[in-house]
Amino acid sequence: MRTFLLASVCALLATSIAAPRAHSSVIVLGDGLEMDCYKAAEFGTGHDTKLCDTALEEPMINHDRAATYVNRSVLRLRGGNAQGALDDCDDSIRIDSALGEAFVNRGAALMTLGRNQEAIESLSHGIALGVRKMNIAYYDRAMAREDAGDIKGAYEDYKASLAADPTFTLAAEQLKRFRVIHESASSS
Repeated sequence: MRTFLLASVCALLATSIAAPRAHSSVIVLGDGLEMDCYKAAEFGTGHDTKLCDTALEEPMINHDRAATYVNRSVLRLRGGNAQGALDDCDDSIRIDSALGEAFVNRGAALMTLGRNQEAIESLSHGIALGVRKMNIAYYDRAMAREDAGDIKGAYEDYKASLAADPTFTLAAEQLKRFRVIHESASSS
């Protein structure tokens, strides 16, 4: 049996234009400004980076510094500064190349910059490393794949996103756009 996945052209355009991107923050071990930066990225709705900027001027352990760059990238992405977010993710990766969230946010920034193939690679690397919010990683990779024309891969990633968090409504809404048509193999 062969399976074909279909999405309408209108739905693809809507995904590229309107679907919200998700971002991953990273918990820090410290309790100072770096923790305030994390809270702004994780629980806030704004995009002011002042707490993170100030935190990055202070001494901290490498994990917290890498995490603070990731958290600032979340705020920069929210504020529409994709290049700044990409730079923060690259700085984080230089400090700790095992931090999956840095690769996930890097992928989100690359998508925003229209560099979908690079985004897919970065998101795939973040998924392989493991992240706290795997649903976000799969969701963003689904969007990048769909924008790149890989409809089947996008569908599989939206499903994986929802499987990682069954309450993740963004993935559930995206899956509603797909129709799966099963076609029997013709006998000769």
